[in-house]
Amino acid sequence: MAKRVSTLALAAAAAVLLLAGAPTPTQAADSAAAGEWSTGRATFYDDNTQGSCRYGTKIPSMYAAWPDVQEGFGASCGRCLEVACIDSTFNDGYGKYMDRSSACYDQKRSVVVKIVDSCPCIHQNAYSNRRWCCGDMKHVDLGRAAFKALADEKWGVIGLRWRYVDCSRLGGSPGTAAPLPKPAYNPAPPAAKPTTPKAAPSKATPPPPAAVPAVAQGAAPAASSPKAAAPRNGAPSWARYAQRYAGGGGDGGDYVSAIKGLVDRWAGRYVQGAV
Repeated sequence: MAKRVSTLALAAAAAVLLLAGAPTPTQAADSAAAGEWSTGRATFYDDNTQGSCRYGTKIPSMYAAWPDVQEGFGASCGRCLEVACIDSTFNDGYGKYMDRSSACYDQKRSVVVKIVDSCPCIHQNAYSNRRWCCGDMKHVDLGRAAFKALADEKWGVIGLRWRYVDCSRLGGSPGTAAPLPKPAYNPAPPAAKPTTPKAAPSKATPPPPAAVPAVAQGAAPAASSPKAAAPRNGAPSWARYAQRYAGGGGDGGDYVSAIKGLVDRWAGRYVQGAV
């Protein structure tokens, strides 16, 4: 019984040692893929520290972005690729033929890049991203420095081959690891702005005309407003005084003649008194 326990203990210890030294699934995939080249095309971009792998400013000088519709996207963050330019011809995502048969500096030259971002098929930069990152052909979006190490940036896009390698081969600061890339850009439609319905203009009904007060039978109609105010303290007006002086009864008197007579009368008295 003791001998059997010792055998089991040794087997368990050996299993622990094997597991401790076993590569991670990603390392195993990279090791298995080493030497197996994929071919496609490559464009370039400038990192803005807002990459989907969330490295921020902690990225190496040689970096790349992986299309979000391409195989391997879910585990792409932090993996490293050895990339090399290949003279070739191909089409863009819209079917336009592109000749890059003499674009490479040296097809034997390669650099190692680290995936720090995604190249989303659906993006606010719709035309460019659909042209390269929607799966019509295998693609890698290289950082500008990596692209310029392989070809002149005037080409914009080149043929490329790549393979997974260990990130220990990455020159400069390797940055830090990250989990999964953020979901692809898929903007929600803008919310509709609330609008206040305008009320239809109301057609105001004009008020009814004021009722004319009824006049009782036999009663005199109400007097209209006089044109001139009544004299104060009962004093006669000039018109009335002139009427009296002219002997009129208020209906046919000559006001002008009456006033003239008054003036002549007062003037005569003044002259008599002065003489």
